[in-house]
Amino acid sequence: MSKAPKDRTTEEGLAELYGTGRHTRGLEEMARAVDRFQGIIPPAREQRAQSMADTRGALLALHGELYAPGVTPEAGGRARRLVLPVFAGATAALAVLAAVLVYFLFVAGPKLPTVATIRVDAGSVTVVADDGSRREVSATSELKKGDTVSSDKDTLAELLFDNGSVTRIDCNTTVLLNSSDDAITGVDLQEGQCYSQAAAENTLTVSTADADSRTVGGAFNVAVATEGTEVVSTRTGSAVFYGSDEIQWVREGHLATVRQENGALTASVRDVTIEELSTPWYRFNLAMDRREGLDPGILEDLPDEDVVEVMEQMVPPEEIHPEDLPPEEPGPEPGPEPGPEPEPGPEPGPEPEPEQPSSVSAQASSVTVSSVTLSWSYTGGSSCDGFSILRSQGELAPVYPANVIANLSGLSATSYQDTAVAQGQTYHYRVALMQGGSVKSYSNAVTVTVPIPPPPASLVLSGSRDPVIFNNVNLSWTSTGLSGVDRWVVTRSEGGGSDVSWNVPYTGSSGSYTDTSASGTLAYTYRVAAMSGGQVLHNSNTITIPIAI
Repeated sequence: MSKAPKDRTTEEGLAELYGTGRHTRGLEEMARAVDRFQGIIPPAREQRAQSMADTRGALLALHGELYAPGVTPEAGGRARRLVLPVFAGATAALAVLAAVLVYFLFVAGPKLPTVATIRVDAGSVTVVADDGSRREVSATSELKKGDTVSSDKDTLAELLFDNGSVTRIDCNTTVLLNSSDDAITGVDLQEGQCYSQAAAENTLTVSTADADSRTVGGAFNVAVATEGTEVVSTRTGSAVFYGSDEIQWVREGHLATVRQENGALTASVRDVTIEELSTPWYRFNLAMDRREGLDPGILEDLPDEDVVEVMEQMVPPEEIHPEDLPPEEPGPEPGPEPGPEPEPGPEPGPEPEPEQPSSVSAQASSVTVSSVTLSWSYTGGSSCDGFSILRSQGELAPVYPANVIANLSGLSATSYQDTAVAQGQTYHYRVALMQGGSVKSYSNAVTVTVPIPPPPASLVLSGSRDPVIFNNVNLSWTSTGLSGVDRWVVTRSEGGGSDVSWNVPYTGSSGSYTDTSASGTLAYTYRVAAMSGGQVLHNSNTITIPIAI
């Protein structure tokens, strides 16, 4: 972090407050002294920026008391008074100022909090603190905000955050702890890869140079690869933020890649196969998740592994610290010694049937220009307590909780109408069967496009007398929004006479006809009708053709 910003030089600030009278030499010496102190001070942290500004203000005020009694910073340069130069006083003031500055910056500055514990499972890591100090850690140690942790080719380690979230770092990996509190954890991944499990309802973000990857209560692996940043969502789903305001949703079992193309960041998503996850790194995380009682998500499909055996495929056996690994989940306690055979009692009743696996099947039962209605059915899930309706746009199926649009309590609902839709937009829906605030089962994804209503039907007729043969009347018409037309009927009316009609074959949305039986001495009224199976679909406007002479 840079030092607290200065809107002007120290010397200019002092001169503005107190003028440039007979104590100019003292001002210049003080300015040089303050700037010299600022030059040797390590870069200030963000939270110290205000303290730096406050300290500078205190120094200016103290100089005013020593050299210009009665002049306050609020008065500024407008209230100057003649003072006598006191060289000895200036020297003493500089000493006092130096002591105040050192106290604020080195003694009274805020201490960074401890946010995590690092457990080194193999090898050792280098921890560089925010103040630049370094230390080697080969077992467990506390970590503070601003610490940078680096592993080498023979190192595996785990960051255990105070809020319950976990981040494991692979060999040749560097991460910076940039934030952590009761609900939010942030890690900067500078190289290598890390696998993270967010505590329930906690937000965990892993940032790279290209993107910020975020999950709420889920799990993902983030890697800095040759092609860019790769994010594999292993449980619940995540969001990847890149560019200025782009976002890519990554559901469970998918891989997102953010890369530079033609000077801009782009993102792509695809399914990830179990074969791609059958690497020592993912098998190591599966074994560690099981030891620590964490839900491994899609890693559950990998074969069971002994954590030490899989670690030996990643680092030399002599680098492994089995004593630092979390203990295996304990088995059942041994029962008491068997006693004498009990007397036979009544026959036991039937064993309760285990709960059937739950599943949800959804479909779009109605799609109109203003709403989408979903309907669903489910099996199993007798212990569940409600449904969540999920909706997203783009290429991905929606995930919980990022895409929730409604929560329905109880299991009686079988449909939901979404009226917050826009015409012409495509939406992806899923129904989640919920149990205690967690997803028990997702339905299939349902994709719908909200229709755009057709334009209103129209049929416009125009016409005029032929400029050469005055008796002839040339007619033409155009139509929009008509379907099923099989012919046109042109009708002519004349004052006091009967109507005359002509059938014109349909050849498209427009047509024409020339009335060669008209008289130049009579005025006529014309209209055209669009016909379908003998029925009038739509009538045009009427036009009147006046007499020719």
